[in-house]
Amino acid sequence: MTIGNGQVSYNADSYGTHGFGYFLVMAGMLCVGLVSLTMCFPNGVTPINYVGGNTVGIMVMHKFPILFFVGLFPISKKLIGTYPLAVSIIVAILSIGMCLAVSEVIYRVCPIALGKRKR
Repeated sequence: MTIGNGQVSYNADSYGTHGFGYFLVMAGMLCVGLVSLTMCFPNGVTPINYVGGNTVGIMVMHKFPILFFVGLFPISKKLIGTYPLAVSIIVAILSIGMCLAVSEVIYRVCPIALGKRKR
């Protein structure tokens, strides 16, 4: 459905060629898919829950992996232009992983900086 809808840009207030209704259907399908994915894991322990519990660390650190991929690893920009979906997914996963690694260090050293109490 995404390929059929075209480019979505929140900054340009553009929700694709088919409009906002089509975009809402896709967003609803994504929510149903994520809920279905989390139901596949036993006892509600999922990677999605772990990332959700660490969103403060991701939000604090997310700019640094982006600068890494743009500045220090410029081939990623060329690869995103060539293989947009696959490379974008890989870059997003690596960026989240980098943020989680740094936030884990921050939680151990100074948890109050990210709104947590000492373990």
